[in-house]
Amino acid sequence: MLALVAFGFVLFNGVYGEANISISGNVMTKPSPSPGLDPNKWVNISLTCVGDKGLSYFITNHLNWIFESNVDGNVTQLTKQSFYNTTADYKYELEYREISVTDGYFFKMNIYNVGYSDDGTYSCVLYRPDKSIIVKKDANVTVIHPVDNVKMSLRKNENDSNQMDLTQHIKEGKYTIQCKVTGSNPPPVIDLTLVNGRSRHVNKELIKTVKDRRVAFTTTATMYDTLLLKGNRTFICSANLPNDVLQKYPEFHSVNTAIQVNVITTTPIITCNSPSSKDGEFAAQCQLKSHDQLFCDDASLVTMHNGRNMTYEGNHTSPGINISCTAANQTALTVNLQISKQKVMEVKQIVVRYSMTAEYEVPFYDATTTTTKSTTKDHRSAATAVGKLETYLSQLLVILVSTTCIAMW
Repeated sequence: MLALVAFGFVLFNGVYGEANISISGNVMTKPSPSPGLDPNKWVNISLTCVGDKGLSYFITNHLNWIFESNVDGNVTQLTKQSFYNTTADYKYELEYREISVTDGYFFKMNIYNVGYSDDGTYSCVLYRPDKSIIVKKDANVTVIHPVDNVKMSLRKNENDSNQMDLTQHIKEGKYTIQCKVTGSNPPPVIDLTLVNGRSRHVNKELIKTVKDRRVAFTTTATMYDTLLLKGNRTFICSANLPNDVLQKYPEFHSVNTAIQVNVITTTPIITCNSPSSKDGEFAAQCQLKSHDQLFCDDASLVTMHNGRNMTYEGNHTSPGINISCTAANQTALTVNLQISKQKVMEVKQIVVRYSMTAEYEVPFYDATTTTTKSTTKDHRSAATAVGKLETYLSQLLVILVSTTCIAMW
């Protein structure tokens, strides 16, 4: 007997080297109908672990199935002392047989009456005689649950905790649109779109929760800084289980919701004081006033330099340019501009803009001559005025000369 055991140990650690195992793939399944009392309606699944030819009957005590729950995180050893002892009555059935002399051994676990609590990772673990692990192979079991709820919200910015009343008009500007999907397992696929409009990249955040002893994922899709202009705008959010689940269970349907908002125009009056230049540095202050509420996030500064437009939004600080926006009240903003001497030498034009509805071109001083720069449009206007004045004076001179000559005659 000792010789036989020794021979098994040699097979395990010697002639064939250390043994190996493989496991069947991941499983996705619906749960058994609640309460699952009728065995004919149970949903049952099987997981298979195959040991290579290095395994033998004498070392089967060193192979165990282990379950780590996704519901509570507990780890349960499903086999104890020998492969045939299980921890739960009639829940697990384990089969063992030799496939062939060359193909190794077959260790199959049947899981009966699958419920949401069976969601987790099942591991087939092969041990050495000293209980150290040779190899561990995992199979994930996902017990499917469809999407419970889809809810959308609209906020002025991402840090605004107040959800807007979607039944009222909103002002033009940039908004954060969110779609929150709850209840599904596995995580849902979300499609958040702006109908007949352009939208920025959608960011997604995934949170795993446990609800009523089942895994439920909450996924939030967010569009940041989405510019909404005048007119009716519609956002649609659609959520469903992933395609690989739907191919197996096509009965699950998408859950959709939509919001429609009427965007109205806010056109403030923009005025700027006479800019100042000290040591070549440019500074100016602009006032924005309206009958409607104004937001600093919608105020921006546009500069033309180095052959391209640069837009600086809200409060901005960068090398050579500083912009601060404060709200005097709900309908008035103050924007302060500071541009360094080096930047002023590069700048060709400065425009204060509110959303896409109002803008004001700010005259500014050349840092090298301390004279006011003018736009091309201003040069043309001045040239036209001078031309008209010259024409008028010429005509007046002709009339005077003609009159003098007639009088002398």
